[in-house]
Amino acid sequence: MEKYLEEMEAYKQRKEEESSNPEKEEDEMMKIHKQEALELLKNKEKTKENRQKKKKIADPNKSKKPASSFHIAYFEFGSQEEDIGTISLGILYLSFMVFSFFASLVVRFLGTKNALVLGTTGYWLFVAANLKPTW
Repeated sequence: MEKYLEEMEAYKQRKEEESSNPEKEEDEMMKIHKQEALELLKNKEKTKENRQKKKKIADPNKSKKPASSFHIAYFEFGSQEEDIGTISLGILYLSFMVFSFFASLVVRFLGTKNALVLGTTGYWLFVAANLKPTW
């Protein structure tokens, strides 16, 4: 029991010293303020992250202008005499459809690069033939 009373007395003395020493109280208050400030910063960062998540992310691949170049490129085909443009486009798309059945065989036989060269060569021939279209 004596040991308990001694510990209680020592505890009381420490508490009196702590209350009489204002620097310790200020240090404790500063620690409390720092903790509160850190919590506020964490909450602020969380709300900032939530706002960024809510923002709609723009598609970087979205075209900036309308795709009117397709219409401009094929506008001339419809205005030529005797429907040459319409017939030539029909032949072009029909050939695309027919040759798509054999495309995988050609790629396997020639390889990717040579198949692309052959396909573009055919398209360039079509364009060259339609520079001055006549029947």
